[in-house]
Amino acid sequence: MTEHDALVAGKVALVLCGGEVDDAETVSEEHLLALEREAFLSLLGEPRTHERIEHMLKTGSPCGTRSVRLHQLSRPPRPEALHRQQEAREERARDGLVHLRLHRDRARQGGRGGPRC
Repeated sequence: MTEHDALVAGKVALVLCGGEVDDAETVSEEHLLALEREAFLSLLGEPRTHERIEHMLKTGSPCGTRSVRLHQLSRPPRPEALHRQQEAREERARDGLVHLRLHRDRARQGGRGGPRC
């Protein structure tokens, strides 16, 4: 987690918790919206926020590998992606069966140690 990630997480936590209030205090929707607006405007003053927004607008995905993985998990995979994943699994399974058959055939022929991989 970067320093900027921690800053963003702190702002989000503050908004979700209703700000600096007592545990038993109830807050209004207007109060939460005001906290959200204040947090957003304060983050807009950070250069790293601008970099992230620019990256998102250019690429359509958040910065960093970790963020991309989280982004991909947040929506269901497309049917063509599922099809490619299934084909890859089937190909790996076929490769594994071929390897096992070669090993079995070599063992039947009296070879030692099976095929060399």
